[in-house]
Amino acid sequence: MRRRRRLRPNSSNGGAQRPISAGVTRRDVLRGAGLLGLGLTLGRYADVADARTIRPPDSRPFPHLPEGIDTLPQIEHIIVVMMENHSFDNYFGALGPHVGFPLRHGVPRAFNDDADGNRIHAFRMPSACQLNGHPGQNWNASHLSLSGGNGGFVLASGPVAMGYWTADDIPFYYGLAQTFPLASRWFGSTLCQTYPNRRFLMAGTAAGIISTTGAALTAPPPPNGNIFERLSAHGISWRNYYSDLPSLAILLAFAQQNPDKLTLIAQFFADVAAGTLPAAFAAASCTPCKEHLAGAAPEFKLANCLPYTP
Repeated sequence: MRRRRRLRPNSSNGGAQRPISAGVTRRDVLRGAGLLGLGLTLGRYADVADARTIRPPDSRPFPHLPEGIDTLPQIEHIIVVMMENHSFDNYFGALGPHVGFPLRHGVPRAFNDDADGNRIHAFRMPSACQLNGHPGQNWNASHLSLSGGNGGFVLASGPVAMGYWTADDIPFYYGLAQTFPLASRWFGSTLCQTYPNRRFLMAGTAAGIISTTGAALTAPPPPNGNIFERLSAHGISWRNYYSDLPSLAILLAFAQQNPDKLTLIAQFFADVAAGTLPAAFAAASCTPCKEHLAGAAPEFKLANCLPYTP
């Protein structure tokens, strides 16, 4: 989810919009079946950093320990699935007023103005599928969306930018959000497209890249290396599972040096069954319809098989 959207509240009751339930009931099969494999205990061991501290490169949570020491021995595998193209409120605006939309009579008060000054209110999406290419997430659209106190989403991408999903639409994701820690104050690394943000994930820098173009593939290697090099240096196994293109290909030269680490997603399920998952890995999926009901979501399938790891 690339951007968090906090929109201006509306003083009216929002017309005839469908109210959001304050107490959302889980659907056990769709929301809970995949959660057993995600019983993480990170919160117990996390070192809370001073929010005022700007840490330089190579900072570690426990600087008194040598680099590479396992400080989370209870966790055998770390799974990273990087999703994209959504604001926080688009996914979880209906999760509850403590993290989502401010409500009036159970209806979101949020709105953005269009180019003519008309208020476009937050509304529930009519389908669990995202429109093709909208809302926009390129550099210009992203910065316009942010302008005016997050007041430019409609100007950047049209009324669809005000759409959101509820627990009934994407139950698996709501099941995760209601079961595990949710970073409601998390923000994307850079206000632009896929390649720069994935470079940030893997290397802590976009290298000046602001778009998903071939220039990102030929950019110089990250000056401080990438996370996979650090894992390899300390003998920690890793792999990039993928469905169409591996995320690691954004660091093209490094990917070409490590072809044995790039594996189709089908191998993930085989590795789970065989008990041969690496210690750390990234799983990426790409489908024409970005959002699915829980039983069909790629992320649901990934999570649902984990309890069966030997």
